[in-house]
Amino acid sequence: MSGPVSPLRCSAWRSVWSLTEKSALVKRTYEAGMSVSLVARQEGVAASLLFQ
Repeated sequence: MSGPVSPLRCSAWRSVWSLTEKSALVKRTYEAGMSVSLVARQEGVAASLLFQ
């Protein structure tokens, strides 16, 4: 058996969004025919992230 496994650092899998990027995503949810779920799916993120 090998040595202990170190956990992944958050930055290895976590995206960092600028305020401008976050605002643009939220604005898209208000467009006709769009929803939080649809925008999240298109961007590959969880819908709950758009509410933060």
